[in-house]
Amino acid sequence: MEDESNKSGLSVWLWLLILVGFVFFISNYNNGNLQTREEFNNSVAKPNPVTNFSSEDRNSLTMLVLCEAANEPSDCKSAIAATVLNRVEEQFGSTVTAVITAPNQFGPYYNGSFYVGGCPVTLDYFSEDQIKSAESAIDSALIGRDPTKPIGGSLYYYNWSALSDEERQASRNPNSLKFGSYVFFRDWN
Repeated sequence: MEDESNKSGLSVWLWLLILVGFVFFISNYNNGNLQTREEFNNSVAKPNPVTNFSSEDRNSLTMLVLCEAANEPSDCKSAIAATVLNRVEEQFGSTVTAVITAPNQFGPYYNGSFYVGGCPVTLDYFSEDQIKSAESAIDSALIGRDPTKPIGGSLYYYNWSALSDEERQASRNPNSLKFGSYVFFRDWN
């Protein structure tokens, strides 16, 4: 009788060990490739270091995301928001608003206003669904979810669909990611 209880106890521990190993394997499995511990740790969402995120910053970032990508997929919106936050971290400016309003940095912002198709716009221009989607993308970026992490966190992006064929060929960057109509990259190389 004692041998059977030891065997069943051993069996439970063996199954538990197999389950833990399986969970570890699955959590480190990424698109058919096992990740190193460093790759796994870097892929986990970490809070963004932007600590002084004001209501003005939220409004500016919401308008930028909407003007750039109101009709783009959510990962594109998150990547745009994360790019701005990455620029704050890299000291392109001391706040989100300072980064966005710096001269000649983002096409939709010019001389104190946001533009779509050459016309100045306010939040009222966008639908409630578009606004909610942009705010969700911003919240995602603020908690550290950056779809551009595989390239080190984007600092730049451009709208691929706005380029001519010649410009597209000239602008190919092997260290870039494409979400929707936008290409994101860290360096100009």
